[in-house]
Amino acid sequence: MHHYSWNEKVTFRRFVEVCQRRIQEALLRYRWQEAAELLRNYFQSLEDKTTFQRRWAPEVIWRMGTEILLHHPETRDDDINSFHGQMKNIGLKIYLKVCLEHAFHMLCGGNLDEAHRGLTVAESWRYGGTYSQQELLKFIQAYRALLDYCTWCKKRSMMSKEDLEDHTETTVSQDLHNYFRQAFVTMQEIFKNPGVWDPFVISCVDMLEFYEDHEEALKLLEFYAYDKLFVPNPNAFVYLYTFLKKHQAEEKAIMKVLKKSRNIAS
Repeated sequence: MHHYSWNEKVTFRRFVEVCQRRIQEALLRYRWQEAAELLRNYFQSLEDKTTFQRRWAPEVIWRMGTEILLHHPETRDDDINSFHGQMKNIGLKIYLKVCLEHAFHMLCGGNLDEAHRGLTVAESWRYGGTYSQQELLKFIQAYRALLDYCTWCKKRSMMSKEDLEDHTETTVSQDLHNYFRQAFVTMQEIFKNPGVWDPFVISCVDMLEFYEDHEEALKLLEFYAYDKLFVPNPNAFVYLYTFLKKHQAEEKAIMKVLKKSRNIAS
C-alpha cells in the first residue's frame, strides 16, 4: 500500500476539493456527462483517511451521483442499480438512506417485488443504532408495509366472486389475510410515532373495511384525527368525514367533524 507524504496528502485534498467544485458547477449548468466523468475521479476521495472525509465522502458521492443519474439522458436501470449497490457497500452510515432511495426508484419503474425485497433486507440491517438511523428504520418498515398492502390489493383483485363471497378458510383467502396481517401489524406500530401518515392510514382503513371491521376502522380514523400525538391535519378529518358519510353515521357525529375541520382550516 502506498503511504502518502504530507505534501502528497495536501495535494490530494486540494484535488478532491477542486473536483467537487467542478462537479457542482457542471450540475448547475446541466452538463450531466461532464459531471459523470468528474464523479469517477471524485471516488478517489474515499482514499482520504481523515475523519471528515471518511465520514462525509460517501454521502456527497451518493447525493451528486443520484442527481446525475436522474438527469443523464443515457441512464439505464442497470446503471442506477449498480450505483446504489456500490453506495450500500461503501457507505454504512447512509445505508438505510440509499436503500430507501433505491426502493423509490424501483417503485417508479413499477418493480414492486424488487422494491419489497430491498426494503425487507434493509429492515433487518443493524449498524450503530443511532437515533437518526432508528428514525430511518421506521420509514423503511412503513414503506415495506405499504408494499404489503399493494400486494394485498393485487391479490384481492385477482380473487373470483366465489372466493370473495366464500367466508371459509381457503388457501386463497389465507394468503390474502397473511399480507393483511403483515401490513396492518407494522402500520399499527408506525402510528405510535408522530408524523403525517395519510397513505398508510387510508390503506389500513381499506383493508379493515374489506374485512367488515368498521369499528376498528372508525377507531383508527378518530385516533388519527384527534390524538395530540399528531399535528393538526385537515386530511385526517376529510378521511373521517368521508367514512362517517359512507356508513350513514348520525348527523351529530358528522357535524362535529366538520366543525373541527373548519377550526383547523381557519
